[in-house]
Amino acid sequence: MNTELDQRESKVLDFINAKNKELSAVNSQNALDNDPALKMKKLNDECKKGTSICIDTILGKLYKDALPFDDPKKNCSDDEMRDEIHDYIARRTGGKNSEYYVREGIKRTNSKTLKELLNVSESISSNFYREKVKDLGSIRVKDLNFNPNISTDDMNKITRKLELDEISDIIMNNVQTALKNETDKANRETEYYNNIENQLADNPEVQDDSSMESALEKMRVIGRPTVYQPSLMEAILLGKTKTMKESAGNDIIYEAIEEYTKLSMSKALKLEKFDLASVKKLANSYL
Repeated sequence: MNTELDQRESKVLDFINAKNKELSAVNSQNALDNDPALKMKKLNDECKKGTSICIDTILGKLYKDALPFDDPKKNCSDDEMRDEIHDYIARRTGGKNSEYYVREGIKRTNSKTLKELLNVSESISSNFYREKVKDLGSIRVKDLNFNPNISTDDMNKITRKLELDEISDIIMNNVQTALKNETDKANRETEYYNNIENQLADNPEVQDDSSMESALEKMRVIGRPTVYQPSLMEAILLGKTKTMKESAGNDIIYEAIEEYTKLSMSKALKLEKFDLASVKKLANSYL
């Protein structure tokens, strides 16, 4: 009998202790949420990230606008576009943020557009800081995460100020020209090898499929330089084909176009050097 009572008492005590631990954890979290010093540190940290987040958001819109009309990513959300640009810039800078990327571009080119982009982004981040610091006492720490919260009207103003519509048109035309060049080149090569195949078919030394293929392969080698240098678009297409072996052809093409569009955006904004040597090195990095 006493044993049963002891067991029940033990269960009750365990339940009480568990509830006390939960209450203690809640109280501790509440204390952290209301710690003024912790709130201030969180707000400062978020505002340091804020400028880069704004840059990612604005460039995300530019990137989306510059994509071909039938690209699936035209249906993506602004947040998804922002995250894609964030990841792209991190790859281009070895893990650094977008503010660094823009500042480096300004250092090299003194670009008016990049200066405006930086100023607008810093202004949005500063406004976030001023709004939050006024009500810091009533805001929880977890509610201080930076959100650019750029309205459609404000984004339209930014677009006009930075002339982003004109820049997106330049990027789109650049991508279309690159695609046309690759298509024309492929058609010329196909026509060239078809002509050779027709000539070889009349050659008495070419007796069967095996000797035909051997002769064609020799002509392919002769027809190209010893060290073949693909264009940037071709290199991206080849690279995507290699890394997306299980994907459908259209998916590979879209991925290549999207990558080329982002690089064209960097070129149009003068965020990086795109001279002959740089483009050659960049193309080889995709192979």
